[in-house]
Order: sequence, then C-alpha cells, then structure tokens
Amino acid sequence: KAAEESAGNGATGEAAAGEGAAGAAAPEAAASAGAAATTPATVPAASAAVAGSGASDGAAAAADGTSSAASGGTAGGSKGGNLSADAPVFVFGGLSAVPPGGDESDILARLPPGHRNLLRGYFEDETGACMSYYVGRLKSFNNRTGYGFLECAQSKTDWGADVFIHKKYVLNPWHIGQPIEFAVTLNSRGQPQASDVKWLPRLREAGQPVVQPRVFGRPGGISLSAAATGTVTGSPPVADRPAPPGLEQQGPSPEAVAAGEPKATDASAASAAPAVPPPRPQEPRRLGTLKSYVPAQGYGFIACEELFAQHQRDVYFDKSLLPLPHTGWRYGMVVEFTPYFNSRGQPQARSIDWDPIPQVPDRGAAVGAGPAMPSSQRTFTGATLDKLRKLLRLIHEQQRETAVVNAIDAQGGAAGGADPDIDRDVDFVCFVLDRLGPEKEAAALIKDFVKMLLMLMLAKTLRTKLSRERCEQLVRWFEALSSTIEPSSEGVPEHFKGVVDQIASHLLNAPKDNDMIKVESIALRLKACLQELQAKVEIIDLPKDTD
Repeated sequence: KAAEESAGNGATGEAAAGEGAAGAAAPEAAASAGAAATTPATVPAASAAVAGSGASDGAAAAADGTSSAASGGTAGGSKGGNLSADAPVFVFGGLSAVPPGGDESDILARLPPGHRNLLRGYFEDETGACMSYYVGRLKSFNNRTGYGFLECAQSKTDWGADVFIHKKYVLNPWHIGQPIEFAVTLNSRGQPQASDVKWLPRLREAGQPVVQPRVFGRPGGISLSAAATGTVTGSPPVADRPAPPGLEQQGPSPEAVAAGEPKATDASAASAAPAVPPPRPQEPRRLGTLKSYVPAQGYGFIACEELFAQHQRDVYFDKSLLPLPHTGWRYGMVVEFTPYFNSRGQPQARSIDWDPIPQVPDRGAAVGAGPAMPSSQRTFTGATLDKLRKLLRLIHEQQRETAVVNAIDAQGGAAGGADPDIDRDVDFVCFVLDRLGPEKEAAALIKDFVKMLLMLMLAKTLRTKLSRERCEQLVRWFEALSSTIEPSSEGVPEHFKGVVDQIASHLLNAPKDNDMIKVESIALRLKACLQELQAKVEIIDLPKDTD
C-alpha cells in the first residue's frame, strides 16, 4: 500500500513540479516563501487538526447527502404525494455539470448542497470588514518539495495566478481535485498563498461508479416501508444561512434553488430572521485623502476629517477599489467616496472616485492653456476642499439651485481674486454638474433665473480648452437650459437681453480659443441654441397691446 501511494504521489509530484517552477525560481525558494508567509492575526484560526477531521467531515457530508435526497424527494413528491418512478438516479457527492459558457474552475457554483452547508462563507478582519473566503480545489501537490497549488476561478481573477499552498495546510492523504475553502495572504513578492484553510469532503470523480446508499428507517431519513408504499417522511429543509452581520438577508442562492432546496415561507423566514439594527440614513458623498495602502494585506485607509470627528478612526477600503494601474495613485491624493458602516459601526469606503475634482486652465495663463497637472498629482488648499465639501452636502440635501449658485460664485470669486485661498484652476461648476444627473431632468428642477446665470457661465467655460467629452457635456447642458428657460419668469426679463448678448459674444469667439467648438456637429448645436435664445428675446421685446 505504501509503495502504491508513493508511486501515485510521485506521479502527481512530477506534474506539480513543472507548475511550481513557473511560480518560483526554484522549488526550494517557493517552499521557503510559502513557509515564510504568515496568516494575519485577524483571520479566524484554521480548523484544528484538519487531517483528523477529514473523516468526520466525510461522514457528515454523506449524512448531508442522504438528508438532501430526503428533502429533494419531499419537494418533488409534494404535488402527487408519491415518488416518481421516472425520476433520474440520484447521485450524491459529485460536482454538477458545467453550465454552457461556464468556467471549469468555478468550483463554488458546482458544489452540491451538502458541501455548501459546510462552508464558512466569510470572516471579519481587524477593521470589522466582512471578507469572503475563496472556494477552489487542489490542482497539484508535490510531496518532495512540500507545496502545491489551488485552482479557483475567483482567486485567479483577483490575483492573476493559482494560489500557492504549503504542506502544513495539506491533508494526509491528499487528493487532487478535493475542494477547499481558504483565505489568501501575499508573500513578499506579492504572490497569493493559502491560509486559514478548510478542506471539504472529496467529490465523486468523473467515471467513478455510483454506489447507491442503503437507507434505513431513522429520524430524518426514508424508511423502506415508506419507499414501498410511496410515501415519504423526512426532516424539514435546512434553514438558510444568515447573512453576515450588518448585511441584508439575501435568501437562498440561485444555485441552491436550482439544486432543489425549497424556499422558506414568509412566516418561517420572519421567525428565523435574526433581529438587525435599523439601517443608517444614507450618507452624503465625502472627500478625503489617501493615507495608506499595504499591498501585502490588500487594504488601506483614507483620512476624512468629517468622519474622523464622528468615529475617531480613518476610513477602510479594500484593494478591489484601487484605480486602474495606468491611472496611478499616490499618498495624499484627494478622493471622493460613499461612506458605509460595518457591523461594528466602523466607516468603510465604497464607490471611490480617484479623480473627483475637475480643472480648467489657470485664469492667469494664456487662453487655451490646459491644466498644469492632473488633479491626482497635486494638492488643494483647505479653502478649496471646504468649498467642495459644502457643495457635496447641498447636492445630498437636494438643494440643486443653491449648489449651482455657490459653484458660480466660487468660480467667479476665484477668477476675480475675491478669495485668494481658493485654487484658481478648480472647475466648481462642472464639479456640481457632474453630480446632478441627466441634463434634461436636472435642468427642469432649476429656476429660470439660475438657468440664465448658468448659461452665461457655460458660455465662458466653452472658451477654454476642453476635452471632447467635457465639451459635449457642456453643450448638452446648454441645450437643456436654452430649451426650458422661460424669459418671462420672475427676475429674468430685465436681465435676459443683456445676458443673451454676452452669451452670443462668448460663443462667437469660442472657436478661436477652443478647437472643439470647430467640430461641425458641436457648432451647429450651439448655433441652434443661440437662435432659440434670440427668438425668446424678440418675444420679450414685442410691444404689448394697449387699450
């Protein structure tokens, strides 16, 4: 037996050696790197005596498979009350078939219900953030070198490689293809390594003969007399696993429903659902600065004065929220995010915008000059950030008109030197417009007097050098405002003609300063807007009938 096992291990080891060499300069170096990797103190401790619990897990899985068969029979026979003789043979403990277009390495989607019940699902790191475990299978292992690799579709997406596993986490005996639930840490070279592992019972391999289990009369099982008479008794379906603390109940997964697990009724779900605290009110978007990021741990922190004053801690964010590699990031850069609070009330960042502050050419520079540097590579004054935070609060409170007027004042004041502490190249108006939603819908909610001021500001902005995308956005806003403004509204008639004349002057000179205005489609749209405004001026100037 020892010789056969050694031969089998040797054959597998040869297959693993080639893959191990691809992940490290030498097998010994990779094994050393695996041994040096440490499990974070915050990750829950791995299951004690993994090798010793393998047999008990296998027995539990067999019982779960039998119980699942009983539950499936109950669900299937509930309509007619009898077992169907035409039903396919039930096979327990094997992977389901790969769906069309599916991924062979997506083990989680193919686990049978009995195995799913053994999954831990998630853990909390030291910040209280809920982190999901990966679920994969043993792809290769070499007894001589003492390491192998795990295959998992999600971890391959996240880290771009199979996950290294050291021998201290491997069962003895081990089996290629055996499913495993695990967390990931990174070594000094940024390569993923398995930690906090939990081995799941082995799955039936393709081509392995199916052994029909003998089912005896026992609580929760199917008795022989019941099978003969066509009636089925069994234990109630397993309750759905509760969601992580602080997260909403998601109900049975689509895979579980497809596998035949019945959905709980509303009454049973209500009685089984744990009490959860009332949801927090929606938080406004916040500005902060990137304070730290640790690639080896895969998370970092954002400094935000407003949230720190409330919670006395920085804001956590996960590696999945980092910007694309080509955009880059640096410590101290300004970011915008939506706050989210975990079960411990600790702030976390969601929907991070890594370049939230639009810029316009310096008012003191030559016309047509672009920004001195991208906003992600520069810092902003405290007065500028305070003004932007105020605008975010106004937008969150649905005070759109006040936000637009404040943005125009800030941008005009910066140009005129009213507040020397405000950065002159920050486009406060576009900062607000970017957050008001679709142009036509937003314009309909703004008063006509504010529309008139905004059109004049946009006409000035169109005289600066803009990207095609920004120019298209401002033209859409100009179209929405010019078509919806009512010149007879309060406060508009006495100023409308003079404002339209200024707008016409800016648009006439815009092609000299902004090449985008020379694009035929943009030029025609602006011309149509100007003609519409001039037609409304003529209506105001028409003499009124007098008796």
